[in-house]
Parts: sequence; structure tokens; C-alpha cells
Amino acid sequence: MRRIFNIALCFLGLLSLNNCLDEIELKGQQFSTKATVIQGRLVLGATTSSVEVLVSRLGEFEGQELNSYIANATVKLLDASGKVLAVPEAANRRSYRVVVPNNNPTFSIQAGKPYRIQVLLADGRLYESEPETLMATPDLERVTYKRAVLPVVSRQGFVNQDTFFQFSANTKLRAEGAQTNARIRWEVYAVYRLSDMNRRVCYNTETMRQEKVFLYDGPSSDIDRLDNYPLIDIRRDHRFAEGCFLFIIQESLSREAYQYWNSVKSLAQRNGNMFDPPAGTIGTNIRNVKDASDRAFGYFYATAHDSIRLHIRPKDAGFPKNYCPQPPTERIGPTICDDCRLQTGSSLLRPWFWME
Repeated sequence: MRRIFNIALCFLGLLSLNNCLDEIELKGQQFSTKATVIQGRLVLGATTSSVEVLVSRLGEFEGQELNSYIANATVKLLDASGKVLAVPEAANRRSYRVVVPNNNPTFSIQAGKPYRIQVLLADGRLYESEPETLMATPDLERVTYKRAVLPVVSRQGFVNQDTFFQFSANTKLRAEGAQTNARIRWEVYAVYRLSDMNRRVCYNTETMRQEKVFLYDGPSSDIDRLDNYPLIDIRRDHRFAEGCFLFIIQESLSREAYQYWNSVKSLAQRNGNMFDPPAGTIGTNIRNVKDASDRAFGYFYATAHDSIRLHIRPKDAGFPKNYCPQPPTERIGPTICDDCRLQTGSSLLRPWFWME
């Protein structure tokens, strides 16, 4: 049976944006009811490294497969020598997280070294990932943007036009000291300001174009850098009306991790029509150590990040229209314009990086 399943990936340490939530809708993938899903990532930073693991279980609800967070698990990060780093449950009980300094004397995190995770559930099931080599990442040198009027197909099938910002990246394809090009994945997040009608000011964190997976297969290319590489188109709308910071994060993937994300990309792009290629199976490097028949889904990988933060002021965006006020609706109850805190990912706390 074809079903729709949302995998939620929440990673720690992305430029101090602790509320980032990236949901990818996968169409056409087949999952077993009550299957275990484990998503994890180790990120090497300039001075600290972070590990985040999301453990969830699939269950059927009204004909759809939905995932629910699994609490009270014991999560560990292991290196090749068997040294262990505990990954405790986060305070918000949505994932397991830890941040450690790179000079940690008891557990060293370095590019080129393999790491794996272990997840012990409260019912005794033990899962372990295959070792993943921590990949060094090339320098993300520059990100630029320009305005463009692009065609937009409405839900009714009509073709209209709207204004977008087109973002392009300049980056090396080889990390320092590397002999081959890297396989690159990008993530794009925004933090924008939104004021409601009660004079509250919220700062909203949002994944840009979350239905997309941005990849580049460096080893298949005969060039050693990308210049003005088209990255993402973002509609010019209320998100730029009161100021917006855009975060572009670049990471390198192992061959296996690239294959995993490329499978996610292929399934996310399926339209459900007869011209789609057959749905493939998304690979996993997670297994039940004691029971091979208990198949797990998800992936753990290790990487380093390079990033750029762009500040797009209202005047830079041409002063687009504010979100509030909205026309009257028949909706019962408060709206975002009544209380901007109702917006997913919003906070009244002004981010440390915010400037006028």
C-alpha cells in the first residue's frame, strides 16, 4: 500500500537555531506498521561538535502512517576504538542531543574518523548504525541573490507569475587536503520577524522549501568548484516584510549517505502519476543487533559544516506586504494575527544575531 509518511529531522547546533525542524514528505514508500525510525547526525564544528538523534515509531492512524517520538531510550556515540559518548534526552523530549568541545580529552571527534550510534529502547531492543566516516566539508565562499519573475502554477492549474529571490552559491568542491570532490548537501533556514495585531513581535524559524533536497554529486564532475550555482528560489512574501536572516548550511556526505539523501529526493519529487519512475526503497544503515527480522528505517551520518548567514532587510526586498492584518475568515478561535506565537517555530525572544 502506498502511504505518506513525514520524517521529522531535528538537528542541534545549526547556528544556535535550536528550533529547526525539517519535515520531508515521502510519497510511495512502504513501511511496516510500528516500525522503528532512527535519524541521526554528528556535526563537527569549529570549536564544538554536536550529536542529535531522533528515535520514533510508525503507527497507523486513520489509514496513514504517523510517527511518534520514543522517549527513555539510551543513546550512545561510539568511535572506532569503542570509546563511548552518551547522548542524553533533550529537555524538550523531542530528540537526544549532546554538544562537546572539540578538545574533549575523553572522546575525540575528527574528520576522517569513523563513528556509529547505538540506541537501546526501554523494551530491550538494541539498534546500531554502520560506521560512518566524518566527512570534511569544502569552504562555502559566497551566496548571492537576485529578484526574478517566475511562472507559478495555481491549484486550479492556471499559470500566474510572481516575484522570487533566486539564491546562488560559490563554493569549492574539495575540502582542504582532499584529493577528490565532495558530495554536497545544502540546508536553508530562515528567521524572520512577524508582528501581530496586539503589538507582539515574534521571530519565526522556518525551513525553506522543505519539500526539496539540495544535492550535488562532486565526484561525477570534472570541475573543482561551483560559481553562481543555482541553489534555491524563495517567493518574495511577508517573510521579508519585517526583516529576514537566511542561513545556508553546506555539508559533505559519504557515498552511502549521498545515496540515502538522493533516494529521499527522488521520492519527495514524485507526483503520483503514471509517468513517475517506480518507487524505490530508501536505504538504511540502522539494524537491530539481536533480531535481523526487525527492520529499522532512517540513517546516521557524520559531517562538518560550513555556513553563511544573509541579512535581507525590508528595503532590500522592496518592502513586501506584511502578513497582518488578514481579511476576516470563518475560522473559530485566534489566528496568528491575534497571537503570533501560534506560528510554528515562533518565539518572542530576539535572536542573538538579529540586527536592524
